[in-house]
Amino acid sequence: MKGLLLKDYYLIRDGMVILLLTFVAVGAGLAFLTSPWVLIVVAGATISFQGAMTVQSDRSSQWDRFSATLPLPRSTVVSEKYVLYLLLCALGMALGLAVGGIAAALGRAPDPEELYLYASTAVIVCLMTGSVNLPCTFVLTAEKSLAGIILCDILVSALFAGGIFALRQVMDVKLHMRAVLGMGAALSALCYGISWIIAARQLPMRDV
Repeated sequence: MKGLLLKDYYLIRDGMVILLLTFVAVGAGLAFLTSPWVLIVVAGATISFQGAMTVQSDRSSQWDRFSATLPLPRSTVVSEKYVLYLLLCALGMALGLAVGGIAAALGRAPDPEELYLYASTAVIVCLMTGSVNLPCTFVLTAEKSLAGIILCDILVSALFAGGIFALRQVMDVKLHMRAVLGMGAALSALCYGISWIIAARQLPMRDV
C-alpha cells in the first residue's frame, strides 16, 4: 500500500502545492471575517476532496486496469483510497488548525469550546462526505462523477440539517451542542468504516 500512496502523492503533489498556498492566502483573510476555527472545516473538506478525485485520474490514465495486473489484492487498491482520504483529511484539518490558531492569536484569545465545535464539525463533514463520495467515484463514470459528488454533498448536508432538526424536537440542541457534535463525529467515523468495509469487499468483485 505504501507504493500506492506514493503514486497518488506524486499525482496530486503539484496541485496540492497550489491549493495549499491559495488556502493560506485566502484563509488568512477569511479567518478575520468569521471564526478562525472555520478554517479547520474548509481546509479539511477542500484538501480531502483531492483524494476522491484520484480515482477518476486513475481511470482516465487507465491505471485502474493496470492495477488489476499487480501482485496485490484488488481490495488493497480500494482501501488505499480510503487511507489516502484520511491522511488528506488530517493534513487539511492540521493546516486549518495552524492558520486558524495564528489568526486567533493575532485577533483575540482562542476559545477552546469554539475550537472543539468546529473540529467536530470538520470530522463530520469530511468523513460523512467521504463515506458516500469515495464509492461513488469508483462506480460512476468520469462524466457523471463530478455531478455525483455534488449530489452526494447535497445529500450529506440535507441529512445533517435533518438530523439537527429532528433533535430540536426532543432537546435543546444549543445547550447540548458539544454532545451532539461529538456523537455526530462518532457516527460519521462509523459510517466511514462501514463504507470502507463494504467497498473493499464489493468493488473488487464488481471490477472482475
